[in-house]
Amino acid sequence: MHLVSSQDTPDSSMDGSGSCSDAEEISALQLSSQQAMCEWRLGTLGQSCTSTCLPDSKICDPAQQKALRGVDGVDLNTRVTALQGGTECTNYDPPTKVINETTNHWAPYVSNINGQCRMAASGANSACGQNGNNVKRVCCCVDPPAQVDNDPHVHTLKGAHYTLLRSGNFLAW
Repeated sequence: MHLVSSQDTPDSSMDGSGSCSDAEEISALQLSSQQAMCEWRLGTLGQSCTSTCLPDSKICDPAQQKALRGVDGVDLNTRVTALQGGTECTNYDPPTKVINETTNHWAPYVSNINGQCRMAASGANSACGQNGNNVKRVCCCVDPPAQVDNDPHVHTLKGAHYTLLRSGNFLAW
């Protein structure tokens, strides 16, 4: 988590009238979590994304894999072309050929049989542990989340206590 801002402001800033409470100051603290930076990798034939990411102690991020789309698959084709040293998906040549969606849980991937790419359909999962026999998976590998040595509590200078139970943006005063 990252500290975004912390400030003390007069109560009058709350509602403009100064009648928010009897306290003279308010402390605002906003914490936010950010999406992990993705390192894209092309797995070997039949390899899962979990195995693809493991050698560098990284983990697979299925949400970013599923989001690799673009109009007619342009984002997936661009990523695959870079990972394959300049070789595009064989089924990508808009406007007549576009990358199709699939409900396979190992999408996005490149077929070893014909070089065609497939992106995950909107209702499909991109399961990290899944593999396909004749495909090379396009994997998003990220650093694992930092481990918290203690419990995730925040204590303000005014003595207020908060427990962060999920990632996101929080504003406390």
